[in-house]
Amino acid sequence: MKRSSPPIITLTTDFGLRDAYVAEMKGCILSHCPTAVLVDISHEIPAGDIQEGAFVLARAAASFPPETVHLAVVDPGVGGTRRALAAESTRFRAVGPDNGLLAPLLDAARVVALEDGPQGGQPAATFHGRDLFAPAAARLARGDDLESLGSLVQGALVPVPAATSLAILHVDHFGNCVTNIDPRQVPTGGRWQVLAGGRSLSLRVRTYSDAPAGKPVLILGSDGRMEIALRDGHAATALNLARGDRLEVIQQDPKPPRREKDS
Repeated sequence: MKRSSPPIITLTTDFGLRDAYVAEMKGCILSHCPTAVLVDISHEIPAGDIQEGAFVLARAAASFPPETVHLAVVDPGVGGTRRALAAESTRFRAVGPDNGLLAPLLDAARVVALEDGPQGGQPAATFHGRDLFAPAAARLARGDDLESLGSLVQGALVPVPAATSLAILHVDHFGNCVTNIDPRQVPTGGRWQVLAGGRSLSLRVRTYSDAPAGKPVLILGSDGRMEIALRDGHAATALNLARGDRLEVIQQDPKPPRREKDS
């Protein structure tokens, strides 16, 4: 596959930046595909937090060109029975473990189970990111056919761990709490309330500048999800909220209908 621009590979992991792990992955990628442009999405996913990794990856991936390869490693089951995947669709290409991390990117994708480690050898049982996923991502980026990386997957893939109720999906750097509440459930006018951490929230604003200082508000975030925010403050800390906390949306009691006088 010929390309007019250098291939892009993104990296999303829970490795942090203190150790050499991310650098080792990048070195492996560049050894196989020296022209690759490497873009870090995040290496600060909480250790083993597949749901958080899937959320961050899916949000960022939507902004990249279709030929981008998204390499993601949040893999508490590394070395076990979970499959190692590479996938390709018209919109996304991705490499990572079959544990739900890649699930948001794999709709209508062709998927293979990776088979070989470096030069056909056995990957280290504790570091598939370097020995299995990084070479596969590099091969996809340089134009190798998907089927050359492994066998087509038969059967269902592992879905992303999903919240079974209304909940906080993510707390960002600013303390905004991203929820899975359908924005249409909280119409303007205060006719609905969101219960979060023992607090009732009903004030919905369009911009942060519309929010009164020190008052928690509901705001539609840049990815179309309803968020709980605090102007000039950290909503998660102020309200004692965290990812995974359950929420409730309730309708305020309407005024009772006026009774007609008996004639």
